[in-house]
Amino acid sequence: MRFSNGFAATTLLCLSVEASSVKLPYIKRADNVTAGIPPPPGTYVPVPTFFSTNGSSSTDSATSYPLDIDTQVAYSVYLANAGIAGFAIFGSTGEPIHVTPAERNKVISATRKALDEAGHTNYPLIAGVVSQQFEEAIDLLHQAKSAGAQWGVCLVPGYFAVATSQQGIIDWFTAVADKSPMPILIYDYPVVTNNIKVQPSTYEALAKHPNIVGAKLATTDISWHSQICSNPNIDYTHFHPYTGLGQQMLAAVTLGAFGALDVVGTAFPKSMVRLYKLSALEQPTPEERKEARDLQWKRVQHTYHVPDNVVGIKEAVYRVRGFGDRNGVRLPLLNTITNEQWDAFSDIINIMIETEDSL
Repeated sequence: MRFSNGFAATTLLCLSVEASSVKLPYIKRADNVTAGIPPPPGTYVPVPTFFSTNGSSSTDSATSYPLDIDTQVAYSVYLANAGIAGFAIFGSTGEPIHVTPAERNKVISATRKALDEAGHTNYPLIAGVVSQQFEEAIDLLHQAKSAGAQWGVCLVPGYFAVATSQQGIIDWFTAVADKSPMPILIYDYPVVTNNIKVQPSTYEALAKHPNIVGAKLATTDISWHSQICSNPNIDYTHFHPYTGLGQQMLAAVTLGAFGALDVVGTAFPKSMVRLYKLSALEQPTPEERKEARDLQWKRVQHTYHVPDNVVGIKEAVYRVRGFGDRNGVRLPLLNTITNEQWDAFSDIINIMIETEDSL
């Protein structure tokens, strides 16, 4: 497995961000091209956006529950202290389509400030961009950079999935990367993009762009991971693929993925950090191999028993870690998980709590 960015004869460019002293991840290559540096390997968490149902305004409703910034920043510091490598803010779990640009900037900026104050300077923040309108996507990247993010992760545009070609995807990401003020990753999530499947050859082409530094592969097809993470024509010192599904962390990292952006880390961060570390060992002992398989089994059981969607994630974070408001989602989302349903998950949840507490 790979741990080093591996750039030779390069100089880090320390570009300031208005919200903090964070450094943007760029290097000057030996060929004099300025290129992005990918996020470090590890376990990343797509953080939920916390809303409060106890807003002071009588006009607050499920369409506009106010942000709960105090919980947002406390939870972010908790995850960083637990060893999580970085966050994706306003990925799918963060309900990006339910917030205004001002709210989005407020969350990113507050998170950066809290991490700085807690001693986590230059902590990796990856801002999700789901817009399919080019100028808006670029504007969101500029705003996120100013608020304190170092990378953007841009969703594959899928509204016109039936009519979208692989060349169209290449041209779209090339245009975004050309104009982005910070390095970007490709967010490949067919469930929310009308089942567009980005071909391995498309990744090979896009990985050559100096401002495209990785991808989140949220697909259950492990053979796809193999083709994207083990391609001899991709320079993996510049391009880091991550699995978006922690239930296949062990397999994906073995095939060359640099970690995971996974929702179970929202409630069980130490367990997912440990699973990545074990998965990345080049020569694990029999005991380490067994521990990795046991942790992977528990992660898979979580997926099959606890809803891995925004509502289920917030329920777990509230019940297991005590953060947030279990009903704090914006319409059309509603929390319909009953106490009886949660009790039905208790066996695997209790197993994972015991494992987490032992780490």
